Amino acid sequence: MLAKLGSDEVFEPGMGDGDPGWHGAPVYRGGGPGYPECVLLLVAGCKPATAPLPLPDAVAVVSDSGNDRVVYIHLADGALVYTLDLRALTPNDCGSDYGGTAPAGSTCIPFQSDPETITDVDGSVHDELTFTYDREAGDPYFERSAFERVRLAPPGGSDLATVLWRLDALDFQTNFAGDDDACINVNPCEDRPDDSSATLDLALRCHMAHSHDFDVVHEDQTSVDLLIADTNNERALAVHLDKSTTCGVVTSVLDDVHVPGWSIGRTPNDIDAVALDDGSTAALVTFRSSNGDVGSGGIAQGGDGNGMVMLFTPDTGGWAHAWTWPPTGFLNSPHDSSIVNSASGARFLVGAHSDGNGQNLQADWTFADDSRGSVSVAKFGADLTEPPDYRFDAVVATSRDEPGLGFVRAAVPFVAGTPGAADPAGIDWAIADSGCMSPAASCEHVPGIRTIQFDLDDPTDGDAPGDFAPHRADQTDLDAPASPPVPCGFAVPYTVTLLWSTGDAVAGTTPGTCGT
Repeated sequence: MLAKLGSDEVFEPGMGDGDPGWHGAPVYRGGGPGYPECVLLLVAGCKPATAPLPLPDAVAVVSDSGNDRVVYIHLADGALVYTLDLRALTPNDCGSDYGGTAPAGSTCIPFQSDPETITDVDGSVHDELTFTYDREAGDPYFERSAFERVRLAPPGGSDLATVLWRLDALDFQTNFAGDDDACINVNPCEDRPDDSSATLDLALRCHMAHSHDFDVVHEDQTSVDLLIADTNNERALAVHLDKSTTCGVVTSVLDDVHVPGWSIGRTPNDIDAVALDDGSTAALVTFRSSNGDVGSGGIAQGGDGNGMVMLFTPDTGGWAHAWTWPPTGFLNSPHDSSIVNSASGARFLVGAHSDGNGQNLQADWTFADDSRGSVSVAKFGADLTEPPDYRFDAVVATSRDEPGLGFVRAAVPFVAGTPGAADPAGIDWAIADSGCMSPAASCEHVPGIRTIQFDLDDPTDGDAPGDFAPHRADQTDLDAPASPPVPCGFAVPYTVTLLWSTGDAVAGTTPGTCGT
């Protein structure tokens, strides 16, 4: 039996099983932040509750996928300082209510967004943003992705932004003429196929669909080269764009036809260009799901949410599969994996393990036990072309007042006071938490942005092989201190970047109310 100190309330063993802070144990957790946790068994004992991390004095740039916007919010006071509304920016794609030609009811979903502060030769500082969004409507040919870099306009003018370059069409004919597995169009840059009898799936592969992520590999004054996670087409693309056009030349296709080993994964939702020790550039790809292709080294329990990370290295005429992580088992709906250096110089694979603290696979989803995230950490040896070894998952301990991490979409290292720089010690992390897996899923988590702390060089060396088993039997959890979440009225915040200085567009705006 348990008694709450200073109260007549009594808790019997087994009470509170539905509370994530109880886990079936007869423990009373008192108060909120700053109040002690007290336990009374045969002997009363109290320990101070861990104080929440203070929110950094930074601007968080967030792709708010469920609200057709990218927002800049000041974390310390929760002020909304800038909103880029995609409906107003691109009315022909998603803004029929703004006088555009988009079909009624169409939306634009922003995914990856990369902000920058650019200093011109005259010393003026501008805000620029590179992002991808997917337009959606009833017509499947209308549903396609676009990529833009824009310079945000200072307040007081009629424009939201100036487009510096845009990618919205693909030329497969220069390098893949006659390759119907890549694209069936005879002419480059076409929206629709010449062959009206072609199947819809093949026709849609001639452009990008629901593309979640990109990485700029090279850029100069006239052109840009990108790696793109073309999510709904189940592939990745390397694309060269002449900035004078909006149609990019496809130079590589990574899919189950063109790259051996790709067929294991499904739903690529993140891609990073990785500099290897020999000077070449590899592609790090996160797959949210598996197709269960056991004969090719896949996962027996293929399906939605049974995901993995793969590295592909350049090979003669294309790409070669280097490794799959974890080598056995799987990650639970992973997003946004990256390679990060620690203070010791060691290299780690760090990923938003979106339901890494959940109790079930997506096929057996229950709202009470799922949409619980973690940040997964594995350590490389001397060679990035060899798979890393699992270390731990950083979690936020749950209590009556702290539900922990929800469905984590991004985990990004940062350096306080240094815009866009990765934390060289691997300690401070900005988290984009979408709360539930989707707005339609009811769960205890509220979408928001927060920060957590954990050290990549932490001595915790879990013996787990990196598997994700039902009920997380092979996972080592490490409790991480966390800040309070900033909700800002989000619906599926997808990415986050912290900035400590902004340019004329963002710094000149009047802060508004973030909302809840």
